Amino acid sequence: MDEKAVFDRIARELSSGRMEQRLWSRAMAEASGDESRARTLYIRARRDEMLGAAGAEQPDAPSEADDDGIDGIRARLVAALAESGKGSFYAILKLRPDASDEAVAQTIKDARQRGQDGSAELRYAIESLGHPDRRAAYDRRLHDQLVGGGSGGGAAGRGGYGSTDAPVGGGFRLFPHGVIALILVVAVGVFAMHLKEQARIEHEAAVALQQVEAERKAHEARQQAERLRLEQLRRRAAFEQEEAERIAKAQSEALAASREVLELERDVLKERRLAEEKIERQERARAQAETDALLAREEAERQRLLKVRKDKAYWSCLNKALNDMGRAEAQAKCEAVRDSTT
Repeated sequence: MDEKAVFDRIARELSSGRMEQRLWSRAMAEASGDESRARTLYIRARRDEMLGAAGAEQPDAPSEADDDGIDGIRARLVAALAESGKGSFYAILKLRPDASDEAVAQTIKDARQRGQDGSAELRYAIESLGHPDRRAAYDRRLHDQLVGGGSGGGAAGRGGYGSTDAPVGGGFRLFPHGVIALILVVAVGVFAMHLKEQARIEHEAAVALQQVEAERKAHEARQQAERLRLEQLRRRAAFEQEEAERIAKAQSEALAASREVLELERDVLKERRLAEEKIERQERARAQAETDALLAREEAERQRLLKVRKDKAYWSCLNKALNDMGRAEAQAKCEAVRDSTT
């Protein structure tokens, strides 16, 4: 597991609160309860544990690649990365390892302007490659991982101490001072590299801590935004409920008023129909009365005419009968004629 993956995992542990309790308790004890300092100590201890205590304490050995200069290292990294297929911070930024510092700076600037520096990977890449010194250190470490620390010739292969070309006696006479000087040089170099490595680790721990804090604040901001959104939705739902109830009440009142109007119109129509029926009955009664009166007059006229005919028939019969018989007989005969006349 490379250091980038290690710091990603540590950041997730801190952000989720699922730390290794043993390391966290020790970090809290060493920090005297200071949580911020404890986070830094935890990151360092967890990093050493995950990478292995031996690998964390052992400083990087000097590489012969340094002799060729940083440009040579970067040129070999192009081929080494292509051959191995291994990922790198350059791949995250979509750059070649031999890109100039200006090109790297411009790419980082463009990523920040586009707002693409939010992921942990991109932040680590920017942190490692954004400064020329840190970029050079990263290139050397990556070169040593991919290519190796040199051909293995060592000091003896370069004619240093232990070379077979030096006289035995002279070597013997210089042995104490040469060994002491060599030990001092190696010790100073190792100590300097150890300090540099510790500074780098602390810096990466601080960056990881900042990331955790930023993620915590972002999470709190998201929670606050979600609470505000839910509150707005609740208020909107309440408002819509009240509005719906108000509209329903208004519609109910309008319906009731409409029903009252319809009932009133129905009553008016009923009264009008009753009045019309009364008038119609009165008209029928008046017409019937007129018809009855007309029929009575006609019947009276008919009876009068009938009486006139009967009387005329009687008198005609009586006048004829008196010539042939007596008055009494003529009257009896003519009465029968008058009764039979219609």
